[in-house]
Order: sequence, then structure tokens, then C-alpha cells
Amino acid sequence: MKSLPPYFTAESEIAVRYAAIEHAVAPPDVLRETAHLGWVIRERDTARARTLADKVLALTDRGSQHATSELARAVALNTLAEISVLDGELDKAVALAGRAAAAFEQLGCLSGVGDAHLVRAAVAFDRSQSGERADLVERARAFYEQAGDEAREHVAIARLAHVDIYRNQIARWLSWLDERCEEGDAGVGALALETRAAYAFSKADYATSARDWHRAYDTALISGQRRIAISSLIGVGISFANLGDASASLEWLERALGLAREHGWPVLLGQALQQYGMSFVELKRWDAARVILKESTEVLRPFTPSRRLSLSLAYWGELAFETGDYAAALDSFCDVQQQADQIRDTDMRIRAAIGQARALSRLERIEDAAHHARIGLEMAEILGDPAVQSVALRTFADVLRFGRGRVASGVAGLDSPIACLERSLDISKSIEGFTMEAEVYSELAADYAEAGQFRRAYEAEQCATEIRKRTFNKEATDRVTALQVRYETERASARAEHLEAMAGTLQAALATLELVGEIGKEITAKLDPESVFDALNRHLGRLMDAAHLSIFQMCEDPPRLEMRFGISSGVPIAPTTIAFDDPLSKIARCARQRTEIHQNGASPPGRATLFPGTSPTASMAYLPLIADGRLLGVLSVQSPIENAYGQREQLVLRTLCAYGAVALANSIAVAELHETQDKLVAALGTLQTLATHDALTGAVNRGGFYECADREIHEARVSQADLSVILFDLDHFKDINDTWGHGVGDEVLQAVVRITDLHGQGNAVARLGGEEFALLMPRVGPVEAAALAHHLCEIIGATPITTKRSSVHVTASFAVATLEKGDGNIDDLLARADATLYDAKHAGRNRVRLAGVLVDD
Repeated sequence: MKSLPPYFTAESEIAVRYAAIEHAVAPPDVLRETAHLGWVIRERDTARARTLADKVLALTDRGSQHATSELARAVALNTLAEISVLDGELDKAVALAGRAAAAFEQLGCLSGVGDAHLVRAAVAFDRSQSGERADLVERARAFYEQAGDEAREHVAIARLAHVDIYRNQIARWLSWLDERCEEGDAGVGALALETRAAYAFSKADYATSARDWHRAYDTALISGQRRIAISSLIGVGISFANLGDASASLEWLERALGLAREHGWPVLLGQALQQYGMSFVELKRWDAARVILKESTEVLRPFTPSRRLSLSLAYWGELAFETGDYAAALDSFCDVQQQADQIRDTDMRIRAAIGQARALSRLERIEDAAHHARIGLEMAEILGDPAVQSVALRTFADVLRFGRGRVASGVAGLDSPIACLERSLDISKSIEGFTMEAEVYSELAADYAEAGQFRRAYEAEQCATEIRKRTFNKEATDRVTALQVRYETERASARAEHLEAMAGTLQAALATLELVGEIGKEITAKLDPESVFDALNRHLGRLMDAAHLSIFQMCEDPPRLEMRFGISSGVPIAPTTIAFDDPLSKIARCARQRTEIHQNGASPPGRATLFPGTSPTASMAYLPLIADGRLLGVLSVQSPIENAYGQREQLVLRTLCAYGAVALANSIAVAELHETQDKLVAALGTLQTLATHDALTGAVNRGGFYECADREIHEARVSQADLSVILFDLDHFKDINDTWGHGVGDEVLQAVVRITDLHGQGNAVARLGGEEFALLMPRVGPVEAAALAHHLCEIIGATPITTKRSSVHVTASFAVATLEKGDGNIDDLLARADATLYDAKHAGRNRVRLAGVLVDD
């Protein structure tokens, strides 16, 4: 009696659930299997799950004395509660979860009560109510333990472990998480992997976090946890970003955004947009970042206050600051402060204070800037995080520097920028393993120099140089690590061949990564081919003699290589095209054989294709640009110096070509993805229209009418506003079909919809079935609704309808009903309207009747 569907179900079990409904005979069994199916597909197919849950509620609306049916009703309520969380309807989710919990309690189903508590915990998570979330998860775990439901208790423990990351209590769960990550339960495994990844990320172990989030993504798809799948894709993306692999980061964040858009869940969509937008900020692609972060803020704005919204606002403020719009930056960080104060988030409060201080200083409001800088510094000292304290002290130094002579420090021992930066260094030295950023020493060197302390300025700059060297080495190591992780994750996604080639190429170039790492980072950050070519051209000269550089792109139909970039001795080369089967061209041969070609010494006469206007060369290198097994083109560098390209130069070229190929492939993939995404968005709009509108007349269909009615009735209850419905039916419509045929009848229905749309004062007409129509009128009382009904009655009766066969005259009977206190839903209004419509028909048709009003005919 008290059996519940499993909390998570493997994809292979879904068909079994559908079959169970088919084979169920007794009504309670049908309800149970329908409710169970809705629950297990709640994240896989929310629309279908909602339909199934609504069906269960409709069939048990008046109460059932059968325990199985009542349990099915409770499961359906909790399913709708989970879907409401995903849809961002958090108040509705809490209400539905409360009803579900009450129903489960009445049935003595403690596991069901625990499920309802986890729904409310998800609401608390989206509202950044961490304390309430922890309490709800712990209470859910207790209910599961009391029920002896070990499988569900593991779900609660995994979520409790996630909570404990931010309470610094995760240590007690680490061994348990390791066990769950390796055992066969995909549902709990995905939760455990996500938690372990978040913990690794908090410890700056980005390689581990990328691996675990990738496994969490795969496992979440198996167990139907699309929410975790999306958040895990985001996690992989930001992990790669922290490892310095911008192209991999962008790829994973693109995948996260695509999946988030597919499901349309606002919290996850906003989060995906947020991180995707910040990728473009890091790449200094301001226009793209501005569009994406604006959308992120708009999507998350309804979830105020929350940490997610405050993060988007902070990102927007940083973008505005970087682009010189200091007033907009100030406004954004003021919004961050309001959010942080409401959710009591110290980290975001510090971020808001620092952001306001920086923006105010640029707006020459030095006193206000100093005030906020002091607030940020005070909170950072209380927090005790050396990295945060460093940022706060640097900000305070920056404000004092801007307001030199115009503002008092107000903080003991910090009366100058030098004092602020020296304290920042003292803090860093007291923390084992913490390394201060090189920029702090550079800023201090500049301040020492301005103060005339040139020896100390020199020493500070020497420290900055040393840190940069160590940082550069670490970045190189991180890139190698990123490549290893990328190889592992992509091989698991069936792209092993491409990444093995990339890994082999980059492994061979390991000895020169310190030289080309920074250049490669810039190249892979580009998303348009021209920027990639420009970066290659600017940097090659730093590493080798490259008097001539040309890049050819592979084209099809017919196969050929077209020059996309060419420069020789600083002079652009005229564009040219080389046939793929050109017997003399080494560029064509390089493409055909997909292999490097190196030559020392000029080619014999008649044995090479020469570019007009170029100087003779003595050293030549031709390298194929290949990504994911696809030939993208050929790069050629040439020098008038003999033996210019030895082993070191060849390693550099191979590495840069690998970077360049990835960047070009990404640019092509991003363009294709955006094109596909536009098509999908358009198709989705069409499908959404078809789902809610009548195919014959274009009017709203019954389902769309009911969906809108539920929403408007709820709004009317909240705002205590009027709501009316007009129900009308065409008189003697059967005679039209019998006389002229159904084709003419269809034309009449279409014409009536056009007339109603034209004269309905903006109220959308719905076709409820056959020749029966309705208008839902929010914030309209009975008198106004009756007046519109009379007007429509007169217009329809007075308007001849011209069809392909004849001009037809029709009339309609109308009924008006208004929302009353005792009405539970739209069916109650329609029932009164239907009874009143019957009276109108009985009284002679072509007239209007108002529900509850007696009319003497």
C-alpha cells in the first residue's frame, strides 16, 4: 500500500513503466502506475509528467476511499511540486509539497514525507536559504531512516554532504562519497560525484572537479537527473577555465547552455548564461558578454533575493567597469549589495563593497569610494580569507591612490597605498602555501618609485618578475593537466581519435610549452578566424624568423585551398586559390598527405608554385591544420635564412598549429551551433503554438484555455480581482453541416473566430469543442462581460458569412459567469455558464444570459 516509485530510475526502465500502465486493469492500479511514471520522468519530460500528474489529480479530485489511489494522488502532488521548482514557480512548489506531505502523513508514508521535504529543500537552495535547506535535508534523511528506506536515505545524505561543503563539515562524508561514486546506483552516484566535484573545486583541484563533474553528467543522464546534468556541464566548463583551457571551457559551457535552453528551466538557464557570459568577459569580447549577461540577469531577476542573481549582477558590474561605464558598474554593485544583505552572504557583500569602491573612485566620488573600501576591508578581515583580504587591500590602495591628498584613510596603519599593499604581502606570507599575485608587487613597485624609494621599487619589481615566472610555469602545467583531463573526458564521449592526436602533438611540444603557452592561450581564446590569423602573425616573429606566413583553408566542390591570410616581408599577398590536386604545390601536397613538409633551399625551376610579388626563400615549412580528424587547411612559414626551422622551431609550429586548428574548429562549431540553435528556437515556437491552439481556426484550444485559466484564477484570488468567462455556442450549426457540408461548416467556424477576435476587445477566443467557444476575461466584472457578450451576439447575428458555396447567416447564444468564492477551478465557472447557456438556448437562442440572474421572457 505504501510503496513509492524509486527516487531515480534508469532509462531502460521507462518502457517498463509505460507497459505497466497498459497492463493495469483495476482503476487504483492504473492511477498508481500513472503517478509512478509521471514521477520517474519528471526531469526527462516535464510536460508529459505534468499531464500524467494532472490526470491522477483529476481522477481523484473528489477523494477516494482506496489507499492506493490516495497514495497515487500524493505522488502526483509531489511530482507537480518538483516540476514547479524546475519551472521557477517556487511559491507554487512549496504549496504543492505541503499538500503532498500532508497526504503522505495521513497515509503513514514516511518516505513520501521525506520526498516532499527534499522538494522544499530544492526551493531553499534556489532562494539561497542555506540554513533552511540544511534543516530540510536533515529532516528528510530522518524520515527515510525511520521508514527504513536506505535507498532514499542515501539520496538525502548525498545532498547533506553537498550542504556541508559550505559549512566546512564535508570531511565526515568523504569516504562515504568515494564509495557511492564507485558503486552501481547511478542515481545516488550522480549526486555523490557532483558533491565530490564541488568539493574538489573549492580546494582548487580543478582536474579532479572536471573529471568528477563529467562523470556526474554521464551518470545523471542515465538516472534521469537533467538538472544535475546541466549543472555538471557548467562545472566542467568552469574547471577547464581555471586550468587555462579556454576552448574546452567554452565548448562545455556551450553544451550546458544548449541543454538548459532545451529544458527552459529558468534557474539553470540563468546559471548557464551567467558562466557562458563570463567566458566572453575573460576573452574581452564585450559585445557578446553584454548580450549574454543581460539575458542571464533578466532570467534570474524573478528569483530575488538569491546568490545566483547577485552573481549575475556582479558579473554585469565587472563588465561595465572593464568597458568604462562606471555609473552602470556602480548601479550593478549597489544591486549586489541589496541581494547580499537580504541573503546574508558575506562573500557577496565584500564583492559589492569593493565593486562600489572601484566604480566610485573612477567617478571622482573619492569620499564615498573610501567609505565602501573600508567596509569591504573590514568584512574581508572578519572573513579571514587571504585572497579576499588581498583584493580588499588593493582596492583600498587604489582608492587612496586616486584620491591622494583628497581623502583621509580612516584606518589605523593604512595611511597610504604602500601601507595597504605591504599589509597585503604580510598576510600572504603568514599563510602556508599562499602566493601573492605578481600584480601586487608591480603596484607596490610603482608606488615606491613615486615616493622616491627606487631601491625598494626595484626589489618589488624583481619579486613580481619571479612570481610571473612561477605563475607561467604553473599555467603551463595546468594546460598540460587540462589536456590530459580533456583527453579523458572526450574519449568517454566517443572522440578519442581526435584527442589522442592532440595529446600526442602537445606531449611532443611539452619542452616548449613555457615559450608558447601564453600565445596558445590567446589563439584558442579567439572565436573568429581572422583573430586567430592575426594572433599567429603577431607572435610567430617572437619565436622564429617568419618573413612569409600564409594560411589556406580547405574548401569543397571542387576540392581546393583558398588563401585566407598571407603576408610576405610585411606586405599582404594577393589572394590566390590552389587546386587540391596541384602536382607542383607543396601546400596542396601537404593537404593531400596530411603531413608536415620541410624544405631547406630553393626549389628547382619548374618544381614549385610561386606567389607573385614575394621574395625568394631558403627555408620552408608546411603544416596541416587538423582538428577532430578534419582537415581545415594548411599553414606555411618561410624564411630567406637557410636551416631556419630546426627541431625547436618545428615543435613550436606543431604546437601553434594544434592550438590554431582547435581555435578554427571552435569558430566553425560555434557558428554551426548558433545556426542550429536559431532553427531549434523557431521550431520550438511553432510547436508551442500548435500545442495550445486549434489547428482549424487558430483559436486557443481547450488545453491552452485551461492552462491560462488556472493562472488567471490564481492571480484573481491573490489580487482579489474580478474574473469572468463568456461561453457561446452557434445556433443550429448542425443544419449548416447537413445542408452545405462540413467544409462550409469549417469556414463558418473560422469566420466566427475572426469576428470574435476583431470585436472581442483583446480577449483571446478559445474553441472548447465543436461549435462551442469561450472568452476568459481577467479583471472584468459581470456587467462589463455581459455588455461585450451582447455586442458579440449582435455582430455575429448581423454579419453574413461568405463561403465558397454560399453566404451563410448564423446566430449564437451566449452565457456569462463570474468567479465566485466557492469556485475551485475553471470547471466550476464553465459548469454555471453551461447551465445558463442551456437556458439561453431554451429561451429561443440568439441571446445573452448572465449566470445567477433571472430573466423574464
